[in-house]
Amino acid sequence: NYSLPGGRNEQYEYAKDSLIRETAEEIGIQVVAKDLELAHVLHKKTANGQRITLYFKTNRWEGDVTVLEPEKFVKATWFPLTSLPINTTSTVKHVLTQFQKGLMYSEFSKKGATHRVCLLY
Repeated sequence: NYSLPGGRNEQYEYAKDSLIRETAEEIGIQVVAKDLELAHVLHKKTANGQRITLYFKTNRWEGDVTVLEPEKFVKATWFPLTSLPINTTSTVKHVLTQFQKGLMYSEFSKKGATHRVCLLY
């Protein structure tokens, strides 16, 4: 299934540093911290626990997309946001949908997404 480049932070890394490293390691694309903008925060519950994932966007990069970890990935390619492959992971579909709606934060579990809004009267 299609997913996005990324991974876990090393002990010494901040989130942007981790994304820069993972993107270079996984798909051969170079991005720089000053060009990365926070796009979405996901709080996800799984059978193994919980995790909070930060998603960044950029309009600048260098390099050509290529699979550099063939033991993990079969193919890497670009898709328009409006035309994702059917076999995109449910988490990525959820995050990209929320991003397109302009929402900065969402929650997701195997049961599906939940949305909460604080209203004052």
